[in-house]
Parts: sequence; structure tokens; C-alpha cells
Amino acid sequence: MHLAAAGNAGLVYGDVRMMAPNLCQVPPGGGYAEPMPLQRLMSVNVCQQAIFYRRSLFDTLGGFDQRCRVYADWDFNLRAAFLVPPRWMDVVVSDYAATGLSASAGDPVFLAEVRELIRGEFARRPGQRELWPHQRRLLRDADALRRRGDWAGALRSLGTYLTLRLQRLPGLHPLG
Repeated sequence: MHLAAAGNAGLVYGDVRMMAPNLCQVPPGGGYAEPMPLQRLMSVNVCQQAIFYRRSLFDTLGGFDQRCRVYADWDFNLRAAFLVPPRWMDVVVSDYAATGLSASAGDPVFLAEVRELIRGEFARRPGQRELWPHQRRLLRDADALRRRGDWAGALRSLGTYLTLRLQRLPGLHPLG
């Protein structure tokens, strides 16, 4: 019933009920997810056990990035969310023990590349007005990269932000 109500949405997700202490700070028995707009998804992931994807999304995006050993789903969810808005359904889809690999290990490949993934997705979609409010993320990323001493990454993020801002001005065309 809930999936039918989602219509042609490419990515539909519900909640999970946490069954044990977890890194999300949700008490056992509590729910995790609720609406996950793009801005939130750039910082935390939807619990994989609660997601339903259309096959066409895999055909378009090419599937999970196998280099990401733990957060391949988060990588895919981010790429998908830039393409189609995720749709939340107010229903608990599964119970989640929170004892798997993602509850105890990080993903160095994904964590090293997530800022570049986000920057690249914004750069590919300069005309999508619904993304404009989220582009300030590029400034936060540029500042974080600068503080880490990654000046090349900081300049890429800042350059993308400025290019996207300039493209919004009437009569100006993208640089280079």
C-alpha cells in the first residue's frame, strides 16, 4: 500500500526500529530515518534495510561502487538523491540490530571521496533550481578542506560554488 502510494518514485524508504544500542544515539525500540532530504543525506545515510529502489535507477547510475566496502549504499543513495528526490513513507520497514559492519567500521574510500562526489553532482546539475539552496554545502566543504590543509580540494569546492553562482546571474555564461 505504501509503495503504491509512492507512485513512480525511484527511491522509497521507511523507518527502521533500532533493536540495540547504536551509533545513531536512537534508544532501543526507537525509530530511525524520518524524512531525509538531500541536505541531511549529505551528512547521514538512510538505513539500507528500509530502502526500495526502482531497477531503472541502477540502470541509470550503474549500481553500487564496489570500492566502498561499508558505505556503498550511501554512495548510491547520494547519487540517486541528486537525480530523483527520495520519497519517505511513514512506516517501520524492518527491525535493525545495529550490530553489523557499518555499526562498527568506517569506510575510508567513501569518507575520502564523499566531498568530491557531492561537488561533482552539483557541478553536473547547474540548472536544477531545487539544488540551489543546498549549494552552500560546497562552501562548508571548502572550509573543512582548507582547515585540513587540502588547498587543492578547497579551491575545487570554492571554484565550483562560484561557477554555479555566476551561472545564475542573467546574461552570464559558465566560465571555460
